Amino acid sequence: MSKIIFGDKERQQIYIYNYYFWQSMPIGTLRLFGGPLMIGLAIWFYITEVQNPLLFGSILLTYGIYYTIRPFIFVFFNREKLDIGMFEIQVDKNGISIINESGDKTYDFTKFKKIRKYKKWFALYFNSKSILFLPENQLNESEKVILNARL
Repeated sequence: MSKIIFGDKERQQIYIYNYYFWQSMPIGTLRLFGGPLMIGLAIWFYITEVQNPLLFGSILLTYGIYYTIRPFIFVFFNREKLDIGMFEIQVDKNGISIINESGDKTYDFTKFKKIRKYKKWFALYFNSKSILFLPENQLNESEKVILNARL
């Protein structure tokens, strides 16, 4: 049984990493390079002799800056929505048991649509909106072996 503790730093890292990299390839690429590309286009509008450079450049610059820092704005203003807390988890061959202050819940591995391993986390997808994150460094070796076998 492993005790999983999510601090503020981990919650913010999970959200930002999810925002940029856990989406589909076109969406992730657009989110990663769209804002800086818009800022570059705005600068190009200011430098070249395009018709109405101040109007188009200002709109692109404003939206490019917003689109670049959008996940950081969300993290800053919505810290309480990212509250995951502390719970204990037990992984066996049949499923996962989660024990927290609200009670015990057991999930069979067939309940998960997919299980993926990302940089430092295991992500267990119930559906596209409900994901259970498990930090790899807080799991014991037997639990890591079971989860790696289920990938």
